[in-house]
Amino acid sequence: MRLAIPISGDWIAPVFDDATRLLIVDIAPGRQPEQSEFPTFIRPPEQRAAELMSFGIDMLVCDGISDRLARFIGDRGIEIRVALNRAVGDLMSFLAENPHLREWQPAPTR
Repeated sequence: MRLAIPISGDWIAPVFDDATRLLIVDIAPGRQPEQSEFPTFIRPPEQRAAELMSFGIDMLVCDGISDRLARFIGDRGIEIRVALNRAVGDLMSFLAENPHLREWQPAPTR
């Protein structure tokens, strides 16, 4: 599975629509997650969604996203998980032991 995580410092970025950095994480059972960071640009929703498709993303993990952009992404078969106020390190630690993100729960607010 390939995840896209918009990041801001050590945290998942507050709103995907405005994020300028993406962490791409490849996860598979029995392997440590592999990650790469890429710059991204603020674009219209259809271009943002196409960018995720070009990276081969299966799931977007973000703190927040506009309804319009979420529709464009969902229409392309990319699952969206909202993970409120999480540090990227928390997510990576979880993925190292549990490659099934569906079991991951958002943390309480900071």
